[in-house]
Amino acid sequence: MQPLGWRIEPKSTDKPIADPRAVLQVETAFGEESREAVDALADRAIAAGGREPRPAQDVGFMYSRSFDDPDGNLFSAIWMDPTGEPPHE
Repeated sequence: MQPLGWRIEPKSTDKPIADPRAVLQVETAFGEESREAVDALADRAIAAGGREPRPAQDVGFMYSRSFDDPDGNLFSAIWMDPTGEPPHE
């Protein structure tokens, strides 16, 4: 048995199982209500053993921070200004 009581059956797939420290298979993103909520979530994750793989991304109408959990799985916290518009090029 694995954590959470899940059983990983080696015959459930013929595909190789990805090592999250080496490849990105899934990124889980959480939509937050404010920039402060994005920072709070990322800061809690990092304090709990996570790692911030890149700096925060701020494009004015959108703000995000990413963090890896201790196993290497990638998560993001994102806030978007509902009244904002992306910059025009």
